[in-house]
Amino acid sequence: MSNTIFTELQELGFPAAHAAEIIKALKHYVDVNGRSWRDAIDYDWHRAHYPSLTKVQGILMQRVRNQLDGIPYVMGLTAPKIKAETLEDSDYPSVHFVEFDRLKSDLGTEEAWDDFTERFIDGWKEAGGIVFDLETGSPHPWCCPWIGNWGMEVEGETPQEWGASYWQQKHHQVIDCVRLELKENPPDREALENNPQLKEDLMRLGLLSKRKSRSR
Repeated sequence: MSNTIFTELQELGFPAAHAAEIIKALKHYVDVNGRSWRDAIDYDWHRAHYPSLTKVQGILMQRVRNQLDGIPYVMGLTAPKIKAETLEDSDYPSVHFVEFDRLKSDLGTEEAWDDFTERFIDGWKEAGGIVFDLETGSPHPWCCPWIGNWGMEVEGETPQEWGASYWQQKHHQVIDCVRLELKENPPDREALENNPQLKEDLMRLGLLSKRKSRSR
């Protein structure tokens, strides 16, 4: 492994933004608990409760605890190594755990909520995400995580950045599901002509060639 906690956490599978938040949590434990910082982490781990951390940091520390190599890795760190870790906020995107009911309440009005969802979908689409299921009236469009979910985890600061981040998380899953649907119910030429967004999305994902779109 590399000699910084930031890179080591990424080698354990944590994205850069998550690694940065975990480092902040580790620094907090060391600063507040001194030589007993490991005991403090172990105590919070056993309770799965992190009252002194932010919500994001608590969720991520629990993920560390649940990962196969997470506990021995953290317990093998030293306080000087944790204190020596330096990261600027500008070095990585911020991570947010968004609860949709709370967000909608915080926005206050239906107009503000509609503006948020529109900008989120714009970001999703600009990053390469599909929207044909939204236009065809699907009850659970991929680009609308607030339908049927309590929340989401995203990076960035704006609705557009959140939409792009969510597509980056979901695009492999979306492509697999769309590929399966195409195998079971391939669209004919008329369906593609009647739904240009479907045709555009499938071609952008590499699931429909120009030749096939003409010949069906």
